Amino acid sequence: MLVKARYGIEMREDACSSTIPTYLAEKRNTILFVNQLPIKKGKVKIADVAFSDSTYLEPGSVRIFTFAGKHYKLEAKAQGESQLKNYTLLLNGERIVREARVDAASFALLFAGDLDGDGKLDLVLSLPTDYEELRVALFLSSCAPPGLQMSKVAEIEDDFSC
Repeated sequence: MLVKARYGIEMREDACSSTIPTYLAEKRNTILFVNQLPIKKGKVKIADVAFSDSTYLEPGSVRIFTFAGKHYKLEAKAQGESQLKNYTLLLNGERIVREARVDAASFALLFAGDLDGDGKLDLVLSLPTDYEELRVALFLSSCAPPGLQMSKVAEIEDDFSC
């Protein structure tokens, strides 16, 4: 469900830096905060994907699912093992993500469904380029250039390395 954000600002000690930075503390199980995008509040339609540890998109993995009667194939490709090169996600053969280098991290599917109310697939993906990084991106179908399925419209990144 998409609802108005409920969050607070907290200060707590950071063990790595021995400082007391401010944090955005959500009151719900939140995966992404958005503002001023074509997002519709209320119930959303979701794809038939079981969201669990299996939603990691490790190189060589393929996730097949259906949304609004259309079949989708989300495929992850890369070269290398712990340090990955050209980590790419393809949606029905169309490249939606490509990172030149990813260090000991894996992409993950966080949400698949319709967030903007146009009846087409939208995605929220975790796209860290390092194992000590949080990076979440929002892809909307309503903002896609002509001929493409979707476009990245928002991204949040947090490096929590020491």
